Amino acid sequence: MNKWILLLCGVLAGCQNSNRQEADDTVCQTINIASVFDREPTEIKLDEWAKDVRFIPLETSDSVLLTGYIPQIVYYQDKLLVFNNNKIYLFNPEGKFIRTIGTKGEGPEEYISAGNPWVGPEGIHIDDNNKWIKTYGWDGKWKRTTPVPQNKNIREVLPLPDGRNIGYVQNISGKEPIRMYLFRDSTVLDSIPYARSFEPGEITMVFYNECKVFSSPSGNYVKEMFNDTIFRITKENTIIPRRVVDAGKYKLEEGGRYLIGYEVQENDENPVIILAER
Repeated sequence: MNKWILLLCGVLAGCQNSNRQEADDTVCQTINIASVFDREPTEIKLDEWAKDVRFIPLETSDSVLLTGYIPQIVYYQDKLLVFNNNKIYLFNPEGKFIRTIGTKGEGPEEYISAGNPWVGPEGIHIDDNNKWIKTYGWDGKWKRTTPVPQNKNIREVLPLPDGRNIGYVQNISGKEPIRMYLFRDSTVLDSIPYARSFEPGEITMVFYNECKVFSSPSGNYVKEMFNDTIFRITKENTIIPRRVVDAGKYKLEEGGRYLIGYEVQENDENPVIILAER
C-alpha cells in the first residue's frame, strides 16, 4: 500500500510540474521511483500531511442506513456524496443528510449499479452496469442516459470531465485485442491494443477498478493497475503513452501482471484463501 501511495504522489507531482513540457507529446518521459523503495519508511503525522483535518459524523435514519463497505466518498463544492450498497447519498459538509441521488432499479431513469462517479456543476455521472452512463442533477433527478459502445467487451467505464469516456476491457481470456477505448456518445474515437496474448491459468482472479483516470492542469490521464505506462488523452481524441514508471528491481514480473491463481485450503474452522502469483 505504501508503494502505491508513493507512486501516486510521484505521478501527480510530475504531471502538475510539467505544463511547459506538454507541448511535445511525442516524448514519453520516465519517472524513476526505484530509489524511493530502498529508503526506510518515514512516519508523517496526519496534521503535517493535510492542511485541514475534520471528522464528519454522517446523519443516519431509517431511510439512510450506511452499512458495510463504502467504496467511494466524493467531496465537491460543499457537497458530500457517499456511495453505499449501490445507492448514492448526498450530505452537506456537516454530515446532515440532504437527499438520495437517483433511484436503484431497472427503469429508464433508474440505475442498476452506480460505479466510477464523476461530478461537476451539471451533476453526477455514473457507470451503470457498463452499458450506460447515467447523469443525475444535484436535485437528485435523472437528466440523461448515454449508451456505451456495444460489442466491445467493455467491463468498466470511466467518465472524463469533458464529456468523453474511457471504456476498459479486462483481458481475462488472454486473447483480447483492445485494452481500452476512448469514446463520446457511444462513438469510438481511439483505442489502445493489448501488447501480448497469453494462456490463462485454470483459475483467474478478476480485479475490479483495474483502470483509473485522473486530471491535472496539463490534461487528462489514464493508468492501469498492472501497467507502468501512463497514457495522456489528447484534445485531438487520441490516447498516447506519456510517462513510464520505472520501479527497477521492484517491478512486477510480466507473468504476475496477468495471471493470479488462488486455492482454498480447509481447516477445522474456516476455509483459507491463499493467493499465489503464477
